[in-house]
Amino acid sequence: MDTAKNTTAATSIASPSTDASDLESDLRHLAHLLDATVWHMQDMDHSGSGPNGRSYDLDRANAFIWIARDMADNLAADAAPVSRALAKAGA
Repeated sequence: MDTAKNTTAATSIASPSTDASDLESDLRHLAHLLDATVWHMQDMDHSGSGPNGRSYDLDRANAFIWIARDMADNLAADAAPVSRALAKAGA
């Protein structure tokens, strides 16, 4: 495990990003984290007392995580051209 990368990640989480490429990277990491959460939730047993024998609360949580994942992915995609333009301009 690369300690330097772990230190950078911890610093990034602890303090706000002031760099567009850092922001893009943070958004990508958030999207990946939410993607893993979506897949783990899909593997969970959704049976319960709700409609069709399913857990209403778990289905709702799953939907919210799915939406958050898609939003984070869209934000990261929107940030990519800004990050590249700022890097090209030397900002």
